[in-house]
Amino acid sequence: MMKNINFVSQFKKANIISIILFILSLLLVSFKGLNYGIDFKGGTLIELRTEKSIKASSIRDTLSSMNLGDVNVKKFGKDVSIIFILSIVIDFLEEKKMSNIYISYEKTLLDTGGGIKKVIDTKSNQALLIINCDAILFNDYPNLLRDLQKKFDLDKMDALLAFSSPKNAIGYKGNGDFMIADDGMVIESDSPNKMVFMGISVLNTKNLELVESDRFSLVEIWNKLIKKKTCFGMVYESAWYHAGSVEAINLANQHFEQN
Repeated sequence: MMKNINFVSQFKKANIISIILFILSLLLVSFKGLNYGIDFKGGTLIELRTEKSIKASSIRDTLSSMNLGDVNVKKFGKDVSIIFILSIVIDFLEEKKMSNIYISYEKTLLDTGGGIKKVIDTKSNQALLIINCDAILFNDYPNLLRDLQKKFDLDKMDALLAFSSPKNAIGYKGNGDFMIADDGMVIESDSPNKMVFMGISVLNTKNLELVESDRFSLVEIWNKLIKKKTCFGMVYESAWYHAGSVEAINLANQHFEQN
């Protein structure tokens, strides 16, 4: 047996409910604003997979203490997605009026070498200055960069890397990376006195073609150039922060807050 429902008779009630919901929506947007996702607001999406179960709340607490801006952490099954909304970087660029900064978006992370290869002309000989974001110097960043630029010889060198002794690399816990010979050439060594690569270098961009893959680390380039004997090093004598961990970042923050 079919039952007829008189929708027309409920017309006024439905209109009143719709108007109330519409007004509430306007008030909510006015006071809280729109909650944009990463597709609209921009940022970096990082997906983590761990062998052991990990709480999203513990990651959220750790990242919150690092003052990275708006950070959203979500857990899907065993995977944890971390979304960084880099409003701090964008605000800084706008404040300094740096309109010549190019931000390259990577849907799939291309690593240090692949990310550069994506945006650089690799067909010609150009000296490219590369600075990793986890190398934090106290005062003489400009001097180090000028020294690298002055020493780099595009006709004789394919790469010039900045190194320091492990004792000057605050926050670094490794055993060093390479040695520098008397002629300045970077060499592989089993010595316990290896130097620490600072993540700051000058590279002839044509060498990015030495790796065919779109996703690769610059370490692959350094290893090829060391064997080719065209990779050179320069020693930085002052202390600096190797901010590759939460502990090291906190130490760097404390230093700049106190000074």
